[in-house]
Amino acid sequence: MTKEKTEIYITKIDDDNKENFNALMSDYTYGCLDLYGYHGIGALIETTDGFLPVGVLIFSQEMFTIEDDTDEPFLNITWLYVDEQYRKTGIADKLILKFFQVAEAVSIDTRMVDIPLASQFDELVGVFEKWNFKFILADNPFIVFTKDNIAAWKNIKNPSKDLPVIDLEKLPAEKFKEYINNL
Repeated sequence: MTKEKTEIYITKIDDDNKENFNALMSDYTYGCLDLYGYHGIGALIETTDGFLPVGVLIFSQEMFTIEDDTDEPFLNITWLYVDEQYRKTGIADKLILKFFQVAEAVSIDTRMVDIPLASQFDELVGVFEKWNFKFILADNPFIVFTKDNIAAWKNIKNPSKDLPVIDLEKLPAEKFKEYINNL
C-alpha cells in the first residue's frame, strides 16, 4: 500500500469494532480495553475493499491524590501507534486531537502519556513534543505532561516512591545518564 490522498476517519474503539484494531496493539494493550477506565480511539481509511484500520490511541482515566488529599482525575495515553505505511500523514495528530477533545468534553485538564525510555521511541517523543508535552522523569520510566500540569505533579504526595521529579530540559545529558543508571 502507498500513502495516497484519502479521507481519515476517527472512531471510538468499542466491543463491536475492537477486533479490527487488534493488529495495531500489543496483546497487553488489547486486553486493557476490557478493563474499567480504558478507552480507545481508532483511525480508519477507506479503500476499495472497505475500511482499513491504520492507527490507534489507547488511554485510561485515572486519579491521583494531591497534597490537600483531594483526588484529581487525569487521562493517561498508554498506547499510540500508526501503521508504518501511513506515518507522517497526520493520523497521529488526528488521534491526539480527538483525545484532547474527549478530555475537554469530560472537563479533565491533566493529560499525560507514558513513553518507554528507549531510542526506538524517538519518533513518538517527537510527535508528543509537537503537541507541547513536557518530559519529566518518574518511576514509570517517562511520564509526559502538558506544560500547564507540571505544578500539579510536583504537589502529589510521595511522587514516584519519593524519587524527585526532574525537568529533563534542565538536566545535562551526562547527569541524565548517571541518574538513569542509579535508578
